[in-house]
Amino acid sequence: MSAVREWWSRARLRTPAEDLTVNGHAVHVYVDEATLLDRLEAYITEAWLHGQRTVVFAQHDRIKELRLRLASWHMDEAIEAHDATWALDQVLRRGTPSQELFDNLLRHTLGRYEPGTVRLYSELVATLWRRGEVPAALSLQAMWHEHLLDNPVPRLSVYARDPAVDLPSPRVGREVAGL
Repeated sequence: MSAVREWWSRARLRTPAEDLTVNGHAVHVYVDEATLLDRLEAYITEAWLHGQRTVVFAQHDRIKELRLRLASWHMDEAIEAHDATWALDQVLRRGTPSQELFDNLLRHTLGRYEPGTVRLYSELVATLWRRGEVPAALSLQAMWHEHLLDNPVPRLSVYARDPAVDLPSPRVGREVAGL
């Protein structure tokens, strides 16, 4: 059985709160926005309880909703949020991720934290998938993978389940299998 099919089989059996985790990179497949926000809130809360902040690269509306949820727990300082569209503008050069620009973005965000004091939540690769920019998404995923090998930081990525076939998108499977 291919790695992608094995992952899809496991994804179908998991509850929405479970993640596939490889080398500190958790991948969560969500069904709806509320499920996603619940998972993200739990991830950030767990980090905060361990004395860690979470650097968030997410869509603007999701950041707004997340901030409201965290404020209700008096956890306003738990995240450092960056708009995913803005972050991609910082990383892409003519539609292709640039290693130099990627390194610069991480130096100015994650690089400010001591090891063990930060976690990462990123929708950057998923945003490129959603736009249909598959080569850029694969390239950016490879950059994340290489960066995290040298700089281990817990990372959560999320992808929408494909409701048409009750499976995650095949593109997601390829991305996860490439970890």
